[in-house]
Amino acid sequence: MPFLPWTPGFDRIERSRAAVLHHPDTRGVAGGVAAVMDELVGQVERFHGLTFRLRPEVLLTSSEAEYRRLSGGSARFRALPVRGRVFVSPRAVAQSERREIHLDTYLRHELSHALLFQHLGWSGMLRLPPWFEEGLATASADQMGVDGYFDREHVIAWWRLGRAVPPSQYRSRWEDSAATMSLPDSERFLFLFAQYALLIDDLIARQGRPKLQDLLGRLLRGEEMDEAFQVTYGTSPDDYFAKLVTRSTSSP
Repeated sequence: MPFLPWTPGFDRIERSRAAVLHHPDTRGVAGGVAAVMDELVGQVERFHGLTFRLRPEVLLTSSEAEYRRLSGGSARFRALPVRGRVFVSPRAVAQSERREIHLDTYLRHELSHALLFQHLGWSGMLRLPPWFEEGLATASADQMGVDGYFDREHVIAWWRLGRAVPPSQYRSRWEDSAATMSLPDSERFLFLFAQYALLIDDLIARQGRPKLQDLLGRLLRGEEMDEAFQVTYGTSPDDYFAKLVTRSTSSP
């Protein structure tokens, strides 16, 4: 199913810019998601300066077993390369209904991944540095300070404790470096994704969104990050990050 073009067993709610797939027991939630999908897709496209090549699909699963079988993962949300699909687990739906998480924010985050999947494919995504992919998704969703993600002040407080992790030292959720392993496990990714979102926000604030979109365009054309970042910003990701940490932690 994750890699098939068809989706047997799901009902569909069609919108002009997206589709929401669901079972009868998630029809109510699906209607709410469908009502905001066109707006969310527009927000994600404007942030990235890209458009979806195919309408993305959001699939609401009915059980954790179905979610794991279809998405191949155990996280509450997962984007996969076929058609820009975003899978949503029953845990995520339940947490949203209890108002423990903002479902629209998480969907914007995952739609960032889905958009890049459509443009890069699986092999291209493997070349994209994880720090950039997650920082971009978190920044585009305006997720800092939301649902446990660190806000700017909390990130800087951890930087002052010596916990800053330069981009080159972050691998992925599945491949920890010594720097990431030293962080408290329960808050590791809430901090890491937020610190790279802060880096993305700083690039936009100081250099403008068009430059960030130019960097993304270079990456989409197959340039390596260090080369593309150097051409765009005149420095390396690690050097820019180090200066950002110094600026932020030396301010009162």
